[in-house]
Amino acid sequence: MENISEHLIFDLFICQRKFEQALKQIAKTFGASKNNLEIIFLTYLYKNPGITQYDLCTKFDIERSHINKIIKKLEAEKFLEMKGTVHLGLFRKEIYLTKRGIDVAGPTLEIMKKFKNDIFKRHPLMDFHGFASNVNLLSRVSKEDVTETVNNSLLLHIK
Repeated sequence: MENISEHLIFDLFICQRKFEQALKQIAKTFGASKNNLEIIFLTYLYKNPGITQYDLCTKFDIERSHINKIIKKLEAEKFLEMKGTVHLGLFRKEIYLTKRGIDVAGPTLEIMKKFKNDIFKRHPLMDFHGFASNVNLLSRVSKEDVTETVNNSLLLHIK
């Protein structure tokens, strides 16, 4: 490979795959039929108690109906609870983890820290703040941009 950043991208991909495997193990350990997105939601809620459905939609770029479905499922399984509050004269439903949700989120955070530390060991010259801002920018690449890039790439191979 010509470039250190290419190595980083591949290492991040490998890290993501291992992280997904770890999430499956967490779900299995807790006897829950959780998918990875649900476990990530629980972990995000652990770090951001009182967040709203709207905030989750914005953060994860997922449709409100899908978020609502996940929240209802996790609430029925006693992983989280909704609390109505009035904020600046407006009624809000805030989301909080239950003890059961915290039991899933805690180990997930520990695994996330281990993977982060592994990436920084493998790429010690990395500036964390620059890295985080670049990842943040990548997460904002639109689905349309990805589709256009893939389609253009396919057209080049066909010619």
